Amino acid sequence: MFPYENLDVYKKAYSVNQIVYRLLKGNKSIPGYARDQLGRASLSIMLNIAEGSAKFSIMTGEIFMLLPGARHSSAQRWSLFSKMKMKLRTRHLKH
Repeated sequence: MFPYENLDVYKKAYSVNQIVYRLLKGNKSIPGYARDQLGRASLSIMLNIAEGSAKFSIMTGEIFMLLPGARHSSAQRWSLFSKMKMKLRTRHLKH
């Protein structure tokens, strides 16, 4: 079992995915293009949760925190940016 499979949000997304697929399989009155889109969207939710919960490096996490959409003040972003620059400098000096 993968770690993301233990997340409550993944379990709920899986349940919704199963409901959507049963609805789409049993209801031929929904146009094919709509069935295809709904099925792919339902699966996409699960895939996004799995991808987002994958292990990531500290650097990746810090880069995410610097994004404008992240809920951090300018001071917090600047602090993270400064730490990241310092890590990059020390890595560069080691090589």
